[in-house]
Amino acid sequence: MKIRFFERDLSWLSFNHRVLQEASDISVPLLERIKFLAIFSSNLEEYYRVRVANYYRLAQIEKKESPAKLSSADDPEILIEKINRIVDKQQQEFGRIFYEEIIPALRKDNVIIIQRTSSLNGKQLKKLRKIYKELVAPHLELMELNDDSEVPFLINTQVYFLIRVLIDDNIRYFFCRLPVDESGRFIDLKRNTKQFVIQIDDVIRHFLSEEIGGAINCYAIKVTRDAELYLDEEFEGSMVDRIKRSLLKRETGSFTRMLYDESMPDDAIKFLRNYFSLKKRNLVKGGRYHNFYDFFSFPKIEKPHLYYKELPQLEHVDIENSTSIKELILKKDVLLHYPYHKFDYAVQFVKQAIEDSSTKHIYIS
Repeated sequence: MKIRFFERDLSWLSFNHRVLQEASDISVPLLERIKFLAIFSSNLEEYYRVRVANYYRLAQIEKKESPAKLSSADDPEILIEKINRIVDKQQQEFGRIFYEEIIPALRKDNVIIIQRTSSLNGKQLKKLRKIYKELVAPHLELMELNDDSEVPFLINTQVYFLIRVLIDDNIRYFFCRLPVDESGRFIDLKRNTKQFVIQIDDVIRHFLSEEIGGAINCYAIKVTRDAELYLDEEFEGSMVDRIKRSLLKRETGSFTRMLYDESMPDDAIKFLRNYFSLKKRNLVKGGRYHNFYDFFSFPKIEKPHLYYKELPQLEHVDIENSTSIKELILKKDVLLHYPYHKFDYAVQFVKQAIEDSSTKHIYIS
């Protein structure tokens, strides 16, 4: 009988899709659904940094060592294409859940996620201008991209704007990093019973048009770099030293993908590919906003029904009544079920082991 195997990394995409399904589940509180979108985004980021990066390296090795054409089952480039097709489909579902389900549902609860500054009133725009000048503008560094400019180094997982400017019938391109680390991702604008939340992306879009002039469009892009720990390539020093050196390379590895706003016009995509010397397979369509895992820091909304009910941590009766966890587990098995039981017990056990003179080694996996 023929044995059929399912590719592990395609299977992982199915797992991450189940996270996405939680975000579409109407029985899940709305702001918890946003967290599931953030988890999906964070998982996918690491997947490209490690797993997909590995296939890019395999593709390079195969080209050098095996010039003969590989079968479709063994060809890493074909697998990368499959991955990108699945991810593209999942990204579309992601966008539908966020824009067509979650945003309208939050609006009914008077929580408005603003996507266009044209919907703001004069008072709100005045407040935004003040925030922009004080917190955002000092950290914005605009540079023009042309044949004379040095190609900027794109920091891993940071969001940038490719700014397409039409001046006197000429198209020019500018570039800037979104200063999320310095300014935060969200601005909370409360008004009476309504809570307005706007992303820094849209604040920058609005005020950059005043600074640059001309007809401008800002398109979000982000690169993911190879972040695998290639310890076999590190020969000098102890394992700890090798891991440290390999970790330093995580932020400067080669591109595994460039995520770009799917509304970007063809001429801008072509410019992007040529300017950064990208291959077609490196380009992955995304939405208007990147780094959705920033939604873990979404402003707190004082509406308990939008969150899961907070459950108290459970105490373990045997541990509570014991003075030594080691002595307890020598007598009987102890099962701790996380996240339901208190994590303090794990810390307490390690602390007791450190203070125990009979301890020779401590191993934690």
